[in-house]
Amino acid sequence: MALIVSQLNRPDVALAAAAHFLARARLSYQFGFGPLVLSLDAQVKHNTYLFAFEGVKVVGYLGWAMLDAARAAIFAREGRIPGYDETGGDDVVWLLVAGATSKKALDAMLEAGRKRYAGKRIMGVRHKPGGRVVKFDKIIRLRNK
Repeated sequence: MALIVSQLNRPDVALAAAAHFLARARLSYQFGFGPLVLSLDAQVKHNTYLFAFEGVKVVGYLGWAMLDAARAAIFAREGRIPGYDETGGDDVVWLLVAGATSKKALDAMLEAGRKRYAGKRIMGVRHKPGGRVVKFDKIIRLRNK
Protein backbone atom coordinates (compact mmCIF):
# COMPACT_ATOMS: atom_id res chain seq x y z
CA MET A 1 0.00 0.00 0.00
CA ALA A 2 1.23 3.51 -0.81
CA LEU A 3 2.61 5.66 1.97
CA ILE A 4 1.20 9.20 2.16
CA VAL A 5 2.59 12.00 4.33
CA SER A 6 0.19 14.84 5.09
CA GLN A 7 -1.73 16.84 7.63
CA LEU A 8 -5.44 16.59 8.34
CA ASN A 9 -8.08 19.19 7.49
CA ARG A 10 -9.68 19.23 10.94
CA PRO A 11 -7.54 20.15 13.97
CA ASP A 12 -9.78 18.20 16.37
CA VAL A 13 -9.41 15.03 14.30
CA ALA A 14 -5.64 15.59 13.98
CA LEU A 15 -5.26 15.95 17.76
CA ALA A 16 -7.30 12.81 18.41
CA ALA A 17 -5.43 10.81 15.78
CA ALA A 18 -2.02 11.92 17.10
CA ALA A 19 -2.91 11.12 20.71
CA HIS A 20 -4.37 7.74 19.76
CA PHE A 21 -1.41 6.76 17.58
CA LEU A 22 1.21 7.84 20.11
CA ALA A 23 -0.59 6.10 23.00
CA ARG A 24 -0.76 2.85 21.03
CA ALA A 25 2.83 3.16 19.80
CA ARG A 26 4.08 2.82 23.39
CA LEU A 27 6.86 5.26 22.77
CA SER A 28 8.92 6.58 25.64
CA TYR A 29 8.12 10.25 26.23
CA GLN A 30 9.71 12.96 28.22
CA PHE A 31 6.25 14.42 28.82
CA GLY A 32 3.51 13.49 31.23
CA PHE A 33 0.02 12.97 29.80
CA GLY A 34 -1.17 16.57 30.25
CA PRO A 35 1.91 18.26 28.84
CA LEU A 36 1.99 15.79 25.93
CA VAL A 37 -1.62 16.49 24.94
CA LEU A 38 -1.10 20.25 25.29
CA SER A 39 2.04 19.98 23.14
CA LEU A 40 0.16 17.96 20.49
CA ASP A 41 -2.64 20.54 20.56
CA ALA A 42 -0.16 23.36 19.96
CA GLN A 43 1.53 21.40 17.15
CA VAL A 44 -1.82 20.89 15.42
CA LYS A 45 -2.91 24.52 15.89
CA HIS A 46 0.40 25.77 14.45
CA ASN A 47 0.48 23.21 11.60
CA THR A 48 3.82 21.93 12.84
CA TYR A 49 3.10 18.24 12.46
CA LEU A 50 2.91 15.49 9.88
CA PHE A 51 1.23 12.10 9.74
CA ALA A 52 2.28 9.09 7.69
CA PHE A 53 -0.65 7.02 6.41
CA GLU A 54 -0.97 3.64 4.76
CA GLY A 55 -4.49 3.85 3.41
CA VAL A 56 -6.55 5.20 6.32
CA LYS A 57 -4.21 3.76 8.96
CA VAL A 58 -1.88 6.15 10.79
CA VAL A 59 1.63 4.67 10.74
CA GLY A 60 3.61 7.69 11.88
CA TYR A 61 3.52 11.07 13.57
CA LEU A 62 6.10 13.85 13.63
CA GLY A 63 5.61 17.04 15.64
CA TRP A 64 7.76 20.08 16.25
CA ALA A 65 7.68 23.69 17.44
CA MET A 66 9.12 26.75 15.79
CA LEU A 67 11.40 28.89 17.95
CA ASP A 68 13.53 31.97 17.59
CA ALA A 69 17.27 31.26 17.84
CA ALA A 70 17.71 32.93 21.24
CA ARG A 71 14.91 30.93 22.86
CA ALA A 72 16.14 27.69 21.29
CA ALA A 73 19.65 28.34 22.66
CA ILE A 74 18.22 28.65 26.17
CA PHE A 75 16.33 25.36 25.90
CA ALA A 76 19.42 23.62 24.54
CA ARG A 77 21.68 25.05 27.25
CA GLU A 78 19.20 24.07 29.99
CA GLY A 79 18.61 20.66 28.38
CA ARG A 80 14.86 21.04 28.53
CA ILE A 81 11.93 20.74 26.18
CA PRO A 82 9.82 23.81 25.34
CA GLY A 83 6.38 23.78 26.89
CA TYR A 84 3.32 24.25 24.72
CA ASP A 85 3.19 27.96 25.63
CA GLU A 86 6.92 28.63 25.20
CA THR A 87 7.15 28.55 21.41
CA GLY A 88 7.30 31.23 18.77
CA GLY A 89 9.65 32.38 16.07
CA ASP A 90 10.78 30.94 12.78
CA ASP A 91 14.54 30.37 13.09
CA VAL A 92 14.63 26.86 14.54
CA VAL A 93 12.61 23.69 14.05
CA TRP A 94 12.56 22.12 17.54
CA LEU A 95 11.75 18.43 17.21
CA LEU A 96 9.30 17.33 19.91
CA VAL A 97 7.70 14.03 18.94
CA ALA A 98 8.61 11.37 16.39
CA GLY A 99 7.05 7.95 16.16
CA ALA A 100 6.44 5.47 13.37
CA THR A 101 5.64 1.82 12.90
CA SER A 102 8.40 1.48 10.30
CA LYS A 103 11.64 3.11 9.19
CA LYS A 104 9.99 3.76 5.82
CA ALA A 105 7.23 5.84 7.46
CA LEU A 106 9.69 7.76 9.63
CA ASP A 107 11.99 8.45 6.67
CA ALA A 108 9.05 9.70 4.58
CA MET A 109 7.99 12.17 7.28
CA LEU A 110 11.56 13.36 7.82
CA GLU A 111 12.03 13.88 4.07
CA ALA A 112 8.80 15.93 3.90
CA GLY A 113 10.08 18.00 6.81
CA ARG A 114 13.44 18.53 5.10
CA LYS A 115 11.69 19.82 1.98
CA ARG A 116 9.56 22.20 4.06
CA TYR A 117 12.44 23.61 6.14
CA ALA A 118 15.62 23.18 4.08
CA GLY A 119 18.29 25.61 5.27
CA LYS A 120 16.81 26.13 8.74
CA ARG A 121 18.28 24.76 11.95
CA ILE A 122 16.82 21.70 13.64
CA MET A 123 17.38 21.31 17.34
CA GLY A 124 16.17 19.11 20.14
CA VAL A 125 16.89 17.47 23.45
CA ARG A 126 16.24 13.82 24.25
CA HIS A 127 16.39 12.39 27.76
CA LYS A 128 17.46 8.76 27.49
CA PRO A 129 17.10 5.98 30.04
CA GLY A 130 19.75 6.17 32.71
CA GLY A 131 19.72 9.96 32.74
CA ARG A 132 21.74 10.48 29.55
CA VAL A 133 20.82 13.70 27.71
CA VAL A 134 21.29 13.93 23.95
CA LYS A 135 21.22 17.36 22.32
CA PHE A 136 21.29 18.03 18.60
CA ASP A 137 21.67 21.19 16.54
CA LYS A 138 22.25 21.08 12.80
CA ILE A 139 21.23 22.62 9.51
CA ILE A 140 18.44 20.87 7.61
CA ARG A 141 19.66 19.69 4.24
CA LEU A 142 17.87 17.89 1.46
CA ARG A 143 19.06 14.36 0.89
CA ASN A 144 20.61 13.42 -2.43
CA LYS A 145 18.85 10.44 -3.94
